[in-house]
Amino acid sequence: PKAGVVPKGGVALLALCFTPTKLGRFERVIDIVLNNDSSAPKQMRLVGIGCRAKLDLANGGNLLLSTTCVGSVSRATMRVKNPWRLSLAYEWDVAERHSSVISVDPPSGVLRGHEEIEFTWAFKPQAERQYAFKVPCLVTALDDGGGDGHEVVKQVASISGVGSKGTLTAEPSNLDFGSVLVGDEKTLPLSILNSSAVDLYYSLSFNQLEGDSAIDEHKPLVRCTKPTGVVPARNTVNLYVMCSAQKRGQLRFETLCRLRAGAAPGLDANGLIPADDDGASADSSASPPL
Repeated sequence: PKAGVVPKGGVALLALCFTPTKLGRFERVIDIVLNNDSSAPKQMRLVGIGCRAKLDLANGGNLLLSTTCVGSVSRATMRVKNPWRLSLAYEWDVAERHSSVISVDPPSGVLRGHEEIEFTWAFKPQAERQYAFKVPCLVTALDDGGGDGHEVVKQVASISGVGSKGTLTAEPSNLDFGSVLVGDEKTLPLSILNSSAVDLYYSLSFNQLEGDSAIDEHKPLVRCTKPTGVVPARNTVNLYVMCSAQKRGQLRFETLCRLRAGAAPGLDANGLIPADDDGASADSSASPPL
């Protein structure tokens, strides 16, 4: 109440209402007159800040996703800050027709005053093309008790990326070891070329087409120095292929390459593809038979 009585030794609770009409800092001084003695009022300084339900999106809300192979997933982060002391609730409104291509984590939540968060955007292109999305973020202020929100403000983030297809080629396309003495091993260089715009993880295997099988199952007839790894976009990986002769006769192998797009889960500590990885993959011949 504007006027009242404070009992002797008691307490009176006064409720003050602050309704800012614009953004900014407001200061006022009010007088509290005791026992109708206006000559010596008690003064109280009031300070309030007018805020708006709005988040600060890094780079103005523009996020460029890396070029990603069709069927695989790449991820990028966007940092968002609540610049006010007021708690803000948010929710990303990704259109259902786009949900199979992009997603965000976390999709909704609450940012306390001056709190920051890093959103992770996942991009899974379905075709070889350019993608551009306008994703609204619905923001509302919360009461101090975390109750119902107020006016809902729509902020828009621009998300863009490119879907691409990757292929590998081998150089040379044929390896001829010539004559190798039984018990000896011969080594030849082989280059794997990635002319696409995406990093490609590969796994090489050798399929025997002609000749006797290996005498020692722990010592294959054909092996290479880097059977698994990654070929960066528009780059080359050089490796060596070794052929060991264990019996007399002609040998012929073909090289098979299992591809998986980059930006999927990474390699292990040895630079190899984890054996239990379930990333998108496809079998394709990286080179003609050796």
